[in-house]
Parts: sequence; structure tokens; C-alpha cells
Amino acid sequence: MDHVVGSVAHPPYFDGNNYGTWKAKMKSFLWSLDERVWSTVVHGFPKPTKKIRKGDEETIVLKTREEWTTVTYEGTDTIKGVKLQMHNLQFETLKCLFRFR
Repeated sequence: MDHVVGSVAHPPYFDGNNYGTWKAKMKSFLWSLDERVWSTVVHGFPKPTKKIRKGDEETIVLKTREEWTTVTYEGTDTIKGVKLQMHNLQFETLKCLFRFR
């Protein structure tokens, strides 16, 4: 199987040689997915937060894992299917990212 060729669906393969070339290709690949993907690689994933109001004061606190993983509105079956495909793609992309670290 030829691992040299990259595409929109598959990140460039690193075979242990030419790290500089692979690094440039991987950066371009991640940027082509969305500039936010590359920003996440560089700066890290922002922690999910929420605002709590007590009277006139507003405080920002971290959400619990349950709060940011629970879906509050799912929509129609078509929307659910599209969201599922999107999340699967994001998951596969993240798996590829962590495989190369």
C-alpha cells in the first residue's frame, strides 16, 4: 500500500524519513481541514466553560464532563445523521493526530 500520497480524507504518512517534508505536509493537511484544527494543535483545546450569575456578578467556571458531553437538542433524523458523520470524522482526525505524537 502506498503511504506517500496524502489526500483530503487521509493525512500524510510518516515513514520515519524526511521529517521536515512530512511536517510541512501535515501542517498543510490540518490547516486544509479547518484553521481551527491547526490552532488547536498549536494552542491546545479550549476548556469548556459556562457563566454563572449571582445577582449582579457573573463568574466563569469550568463545565463538568457531563455538561459538555450531553446533547441538549438533536434535531431531525437527517441532522442527527450529519452530526454523527461530522463527529466520526473529527474523531478519526484526532486519532491520526495522536498517533503521530
